[in-house]
Amino acid sequence: SYKRYICAANLGGNCLDITDLKEMWISPKEELIYTLNKGDLLVVEGGDVGSSDVISKEMPNIYFQNSVHRVRQKQGFIVEYLRYFLMFAKSIGYMEQVCNRATIMHFTKEKFGQMPFIVAPLCEQSEIVAFLDKKCAAIGSAKDRHQQLITKLEEYKKSLIYNAVTGKIEC
Repeated sequence: SYKRYICAANLGGNCLDITDLKEMWISPKEELIYTLNKGDLLVVEGGDVGSSDVISKEMPNIYFQNSVHRVRQKQGFIVEYLRYFLMFAKSIGYMEQVCNRATIMHFTKEKFGQMPFIVAPLCEQSEIVAFLDKKCAAIGSAKDRHQQLITKLEEYKKSLIYNAVTGKIEC
């Protein structure tokens, strides 16, 4: 039957967006393979490679496409820590170094599995994730406030131009 699915386009910029999901035919056997659970880490394989996000809520009857890797939490590591590590690797150009660029880059399962990864003790991973979550939230909040100010300034600019051009104010 046809089911909604998450593809690479839904994960750009390290943010999962499920507002516009496509549908694909999926067999009952594939449903078992491509299920999604709260806490799964999804990583882009082709396109914005390495971009990722953790599923924060249950997503029944939503699956993932093969252009996306799914990582489930296992004993010894926290998926949010891996997500931040992927952001770090991407920021230092690791993805460009290991991904072929014939058409679009591909961060294959093999390349993902061979990626050097710093495995910190679980308590340190937890502390790092908590620290980065707090700092990233503060940055996001500041970014939102600045975007609101930019929007207001753009509106003021348009109004000022309109009023000057139509003679409502003297220059």
